[in-house]
Amino acid sequence: MKNILSFKVNDTANRIMWYADGKALPAREDADFWRLMTDDGYHMDTQIKSSRQTGTVKTEGDRTVIRYDKLVNDYGAVCDIGLTLTVTAADDRLIFDSHIDNRDKKTRADELQYPYLEVTRLCGPKEEDVLIRP
Repeated sequence: MKNILSFKVNDTANRIMWYADGKALPAREDADFWRLMTDDGYHMDTQIKSSRQTGTVKTEGDRTVIRYDKLVNDYGAVCDIGLTLTVTAADDRLIFDSHIDNRDKKTRADELQYPYLEVTRLCGPKEEDVLIRP
């Protein structure tokens, strides 16, 4: 099976556009491409969303590295958590890798949802579209 999924991340690493077979997949303006669930002992299941972050993007060849030095949760609190996301195009697939550097003494990183494809529809008729998530 040929991989037809591709992407483009903006310069501040808080927006993504997904493409399938060269066609843009419709999504909300504030769609996320990753989410991190955290807790601090008081707020449980607090989300940190990609759309609220500022990071850097570097692409070299078939590899894209996205880095965040700190993260902001849904309550506006800054968490001392670094996140590095890597996407590598390899033959018939995209390989997604991540590294969490949790330096925050109060916040625990519980679950990273990545990649998080938040699109409103895929590229074909709904009865024919197939999205396989890892």
